[in-house]
Amino acid sequence: MRPGLQRVVAHLLTDRALIGYRIAIIGDLHIAPWESTRTLAWSVNAINASEPDLIALVGDYGYSVDHVQSLSRAFYRSIMPRVLRQLERLRARDGIYAVLGNHDLDAGGEFVQHALSEIGVTVLRESQRDIHRNGATLRVFGVDDIKRSDPGNRILWSELLRGASALLVLSHHPDFVLRRDSLPSSTPLLIASGHTHGGQITFPWIGAPITLSKIATRHFAAGFVPNETAPLYITRGLGEQIPLRVGAAREITLLELAQR
Repeated sequence: MRPGLQRVVAHLLTDRALIGYRIAIIGDLHIAPWESTRTLAWSVNAINASEPDLIALVGDYGYSVDHVQSLSRAFYRSIMPRVLRQLERLRARDGIYAVLGNHDLDAGGEFVQHALSEIGVTVLRESQRDIHRNGATLRVFGVDDIKRSDPGNRILWSELLRGASALLVLSHHPDFVLRRDSLPSSTPLLIASGHTHGGQITFPWIGAPITLSKIATRHFAAGFVPNETAPLYITRGLGEQIPLRVGAAREITLLELAQR
């Protein structure tokens, strides 16, 4: 089934220069060696047609097996050439930025980083890039999956925010937002994540029994998730670990920045 193009607006800006800035978000491809890349190909076409300013890839590009690193690496090395042939077709005015998810790290973070870099994707691993637009600076900061790599207090927020008009944080795991001691509160900030698959299986009234996240509850497994720290958007992603989705359709996100 083709993913839907979810159009959302984040009301967070204080600087008018970035109003209307559009970010396409995709993640959780989870493509296995025996699977087709047709859904990814269609998604790339849909993203390019929407003409985003920036594209954010929020992790988990292949299929891995928990606690079986050798098999996970073999799967990734098998599938990544086909995944890259599709991802290299992506186009955005200000580039493509990526972070690594837990499956990417299980299969070899350095391998995945190198593969993405080879097609021009900027992989952010506790690092940042600045995008300048109309005199304003959108700073993009990315971290590895927090369950595999804990940045903790190594992030110096005062330095990270210096000179930034707004901050976009890419974190595969949404529980990064729970780091209340670290996250700033006075600067326009948006966190984009994946990981939950929107619960993958949800039921009316009950919601998603499994989200693999503390901040993403049964009734808020995807979309804008209420919390006390910062605006957090979780995309449902394109793939799944088991071939079943109920009430949590695949998603491409086109997010537009707007004034607070």
